[in-house]
Amino acid sequence: MDDPRLLEFEDLIRVFMESIAHLAIPDIFPWIMYILPGALTGLIFHLDLQKKNIYKFLNYFNKEIEEHRATLDRDCPRDLIDGYLMMMEEKAEDPDNTFSEKDLAILILDLFLAGSESSTITLTWMFYYLATYPEVQQKMQAEIDEVLPKGTLATLEDKLRMPYTEAVIHEILRKSSLAATGVQHVATRDTQLGGYFIPKGTIVMGAQETVHHDPRYWDRPDEFLPERWLDQQGKFTAKKEGFLPFGVGKRSCLGEALARMELFIFSTTVFQSLIFSQPPGKKIDLPYDPKVVFTHNPKIQDVLITIRPGF
Repeated sequence: MDDPRLLEFEDLIRVFMESIAHLAIPDIFPWIMYILPGALTGLIFHLDLQKKNIYKFLNYFNKEIEEHRATLDRDCPRDLIDGYLMMMEEKAEDPDNTFSEKDLAILILDLFLAGSESSTITLTWMFYYLATYPEVQQKMQAEIDEVLPKGTLATLEDKLRMPYTEAVIHEILRKSSLAATGVQHVATRDTQLGGYFIPKGTIVMGAQETVHHDPRYWDRPDEFLPERWLDQQGKFTAKKEGFLPFGVGKRSCLGEALARMELFIFSTTVFQSLIFSQPPGKKIDLPYDPKVVFTHNPKIQDVLITIRPGF
């Protein structure tokens, strides 16, 4: 955890997430950029900071790309970077080629921010919630112990036999509401919705957090209750209406299946051998970090981790 490259990356992610809200304002209200002087918009919306941060990200990933190029084995590509570099070579003489190192660096950034950082934040929420609700953690671990022999890692085939674990994951997704407003969409035509007129070209944002706590969809919505996802026989029941952590429709999250797989595999692996608790004399602070606006990030705080007996 003290690797300088890892610490550098974590710092880049932190600064990016804290400043992204300022960048989103002119994106949502583009007319602002036309009525304020350029220097003032840069200052108010941290545009210079964002440019510097993106530049640092690209430099960071360019180092990784160069390391991959120096050690590339074309007969045994290791990952996306190797595959992309090989495709760059293959398309080098193609006049319509769009492959470039800059695009590769941006692609890696997208994968980290949308593909892994979101899952990391959700797992952090799980650690905090289960440290706060030890009875839920114990019940989940009892199910893990029953289904998975000691030292056996879960596979996707085990999901059907672990309904309570699935219930905990879904309740974490509901309560954390990581993408509080979802992603921006644009109305492709004039639309009437709920008594409101939405002109073509209007930027539309959702209200996932509000929906996830709407009493029309959820009984006792403010409480952390994994049991709400179980039927009377204790089987997991997935709700569709009122549950939007990955969006809905044709523009829903492309990585939903991957995220669900990661959350199940990682959570069962971690809680199989570790116990998460509130530090002595302290309580986990569950409200979101106010410095991050458009995503619900947990506050950085201590949590006590111990090895379960027998591991």
